[in-house]
Amino acid sequence: MENNLNLGLSEYRIIGKSVPKKDARDKVLGKAVYAADIKLPGMLYGKVLRSKYPHALIKNVNMSKAGKLSGVVKIVTARDIPGVNLIGRKILDQPVISSDKVKYIGDVVALIAAESEEVAREALKLIEVEYVELSPLTDPEEALKPEAHLIHEDRDNNILAHIKIRKGDIKEALKKCDIVIRNQFRTPFAEHLFLETESAVAAMRDDGSIDVWGATDHPFKVRENVARVLGVSLNRVHYHDTTIGGSFGGKKDTAFDICSRTALLAFLTGKPVKMVYSREESILASSKRHPAVIDHTLGATNDGNLVACEIKITLDTGVYASKGDDDWGVPHVAAIFASGPYEIPHVKIDSISVYTNNPISGPMRGFGSPQVVFAQESQMDELARRLNIDPIRLRLTNALRLGSQTATGQVLKHSVGLTPTINKVAERLKAVVPTYPPPAANKKRGIGLACGWHLVGNGGGNEYAQALLYLKRDGTLELRTGLCDVGQGAKTVLAQIGAEELGLPVEDIEVPDPDTDLDFESMNTGASRVTTFGGNATIRAARAAKRRLMELASGLLCEPEDMLEWKEGKICHKSDPHKEVSLKEIAKKVFGFFERSKLLIGHGFWQTLPTLGMDPETGQGETMHAYTYGTQAAIVDVDLDTYEIEVLKIIDAHDVGKAINPVGVEGQLQGGVLMGLGWSTMEEVIVNKGYVLNQSLTNYLVPTAADCPEIECIIVEEPNEMGPFGAKGIGEAPVNPTAPAIANAVYDAIGVRIRDLPITPDKIWVALHKPISDSEGRF
Repeated sequence: MENNLNLGLSEYRIIGKSVPKKDARDKVLGKAVYAADIKLPGMLYGKVLRSKYPHALIKNVNMSKAGKLSGVVKIVTARDIPGVNLIGRKILDQPVISSDKVKYIGDVVALIAAESEEVAREALKLIEVEYVELSPLTDPEEALKPEAHLIHEDRDNNILAHIKIRKGDIKEALKKCDIVIRNQFRTPFAEHLFLETESAVAAMRDDGSIDVWGATDHPFKVRENVARVLGVSLNRVHYHDTTIGGSFGGKKDTAFDICSRTALLAFLTGKPVKMVYSREESILASSKRHPAVIDHTLGATNDGNLVACEIKITLDTGVYASKGDDDWGVPHVAAIFASGPYEIPHVKIDSISVYTNNPISGPMRGFGSPQVVFAQESQMDELARRLNIDPIRLRLTNALRLGSQTATGQVLKHSVGLTPTINKVAERLKAVVPTYPPPAANKKRGIGLACGWHLVGNGGGNEYAQALLYLKRDGTLELRTGLCDVGQGAKTVLAQIGAEELGLPVEDIEVPDPDTDLDFESMNTGASRVTTFGGNATIRAARAAKRRLMELASGLLCEPEDMLEWKEGKICHKSDPHKEVSLKEIAKKVFGFFERSKLLIGHGFWQTLPTLGMDPETGQGETMHAYTYGTQAAIVDVDLDTYEIEVLKIIDAHDVGKAINPVGVEGQLQGGVLMGLGWSTMEEVIVNKGYVLNQSLTNYLVPTAADCPEIECIIVEEPNEMGPFGAKGIGEAPVNPTAPAIANAVYDAIGVRIRDLPITPDKIWVALHKPISDSEGRF
């Protein structure tokens, strides 16, 4: 495979320089166009009627009163769907509209298209649905029992996926350990809570095809779902991505459903339709971070060498598959990263995702890693304390290094930056801690450390991305790719990579939003893959563009190509400095002959090694071409009167391979830390017997600016041989160590260990007031 590092350059012009986001100005000035901003002549407004129950039979839907309401144009039920009434990623198990049964509180019973939102909302109240309520199955452990009812009747049981990792002899190894620690950890449902709620617009064309505008990080999968529901071929669906107001993994599933439902209404009415979910509706129906129950056993020698790790992870995938399946989904990621970034000779891991009648669980920033990192790093801290070993030294002793073997048996051959991140954080702790004044008399201070690692890509060997480069009439370039900018700065990073390769200013490369009519499939935007996959595809497109521009310049300069060279964005004669031609001059000549706005000059394709994969029974194999590593330290105060936690500072060091845009990397690190802080101290979607109890921002708590601690970011660069200019993805990794760092700091402050997130004042009170036991590890 071609090496895309370009490490021969002693100094980059653009790579490694902080560049403002290309879309920042439009967002700040309110010029960015979101799907909810689109207005079309004669547009109708869509609304959905959702189930009253988490599990019930639908006996009758009476639409007569709603149909008589002035302004109601169309009411749609399952029987009106022209194509297949199923949406999803790989496993198609979610109905667009439920027909005979609802399986969770967010299921849709009917759609309404009306002349105004007000009329549509009023019509919802007038639809009468007769249900026969059934008992919901909401406990994953209960769902695993043979007598449990089947969430999906076409399956033999409620297990969606069971991923195994087997390395060494776990049974014998645990017998030989000097110390074995066994604990159970629990993590909750969490909401993506993107600023922009789900929205979509659809309109029919005169030729019977349909345009769909929405916000997703997987445009081609949206097109596929819409086409299936409408019963039309793929080329009859034209999907256009708009500005995306945040995703964190959640704008995949929700885009499938809202775009399919909006397109269905437009298809059946023949008129443009807009649908926008309310915040309450978004919290109710959108996919969540998988709740997890983690039974964790860790064994070591008295000198702190890890020997064995046995882990069972039970993930509540909710009612529909989303990415809880066995196709390199959340269960895979949870299994791969569960034993931490440490070399452990004997490992047994079972990661099981289970169907329930709870809301849908899907990919969310970290993709299964935050849950297992919380458990593993809490165990590492407890082990250090039981052995009276410094937590930093324990991690350094066992840290993955070049030549180390992971739990899946992969030998690490490059870009292993864990040890530098530990050392950097340790150095900063020594410098920072003495600068803080002592805590108040009613507070206790603690310091906690945690490490984490994460994927670069979805895993497996069939992952790819593509890029197209066009020369425009004004001599600038347009870079097109099916990958999306969800706020992480993808447009800027890809433009920087292209500009570096071509010797152009970054301002001369425009990166539009994806469009299935104009772009090639590049798979999803997620799994921290855009910089690596999109960047490598961009480099290859840029190299192809150079060759094409050389051909054009050869004709314009009347010189053979072997006498020309590419230099600082121009094509120059090797021996005659007066002979040169710029892109603007090439464009002027080319577009003098062709009546078009742009000319394709380069295509790039990049794919991971086909050797990547895992044995289904042992989990052994090479899972990723590279990993991202990080370490965080948290300094906290715990109030002994209110039992509240105040996080004073987070120090975060992450190995990013190469920081293409340092200010963008810092933004990702800060954002990940803050999201991890919210998840660990306050955030939880409360689900009781299938009902969501906190559907608004008045009772779903998230960190505000007032809750944000000082976050110090340290960028470590251990070059990735497979990455563009050595880069690795960093979008998800920083969320992983935050919860255990805070939990370990709380323990350091008050001597109790909280194993059930979020760490709230009531849990601290209970932990402090229950009898001391060895299992709790209080000292």
